[in-house]
Amino acid sequence: MKVIGLTGMVGSGKTQVADYLVREFGAIALKTDLIAAGLTMKGNMCYGSIVELLGKECLKEDGEIDRAKMADIIFNESNATLLSSVNKIIHGAVIDFVEKEVRFFRENHNNDCNLLVIESALLFKSGLNNSCDECWYVYVSYENRRERLKYSRGYSYEKTDSILKNQESDLELRRLCDIIIDNNGNFSDTEKAVDALLVNI
Repeated sequence: MKVIGLTGMVGSGKTQVADYLVREFGAIALKTDLIAAGLTMKGNMCYGSIVELLGKECLKEDGEIDRAKMADIIFNESNATLLSSVNKIIHGAVIDFVEKEVRFFRENHNNDCNLLVIESALLFKSGLNNSCDECWYVYVSYENRRERLKYSRGYSYEKTDSILKNQESDLELRRLCDIIIDNNGNFSDTEKAVDALLVNI
């Protein structure tokens, strides 16, 4: 089994690439954003620690964590340390979950699935790159990412710029990754590039 780490900045289309790998190559995709959301649900690993840290004011009426309320609390300037604390709870649990999944699939995979994809914006910061055979960087220029976020998510340019300025360095990700996939053009061109990389899978 081959394990690919897939990373890229917000608006780069890394999820689109991951979905293509699932659809066309039968890959198993571990998407860290979705895993994190699942782990914070009521009854799951991170739920109790987050509620204990932030209080019941972060909950919806049904007892689930309200992600918008949680964001308001942890990004409050007077609670600067909360962001670090929440990230420590969630990121630690996500890393443990993904590493266990990778070990399981490496030990138990069969010929029906030869490809596992870890999609993560924090692939290197989390250390999950160490679980990968190869790391891919989905590259899109700052200008294109800015436009995509504005039109796909309805963000203002001000919000988009505030998000993008906190991203990792493009040059650093280029240096760290084994493969760079240019996703600036039509996605059909990206598909062809991916096909060429996995011709023997």
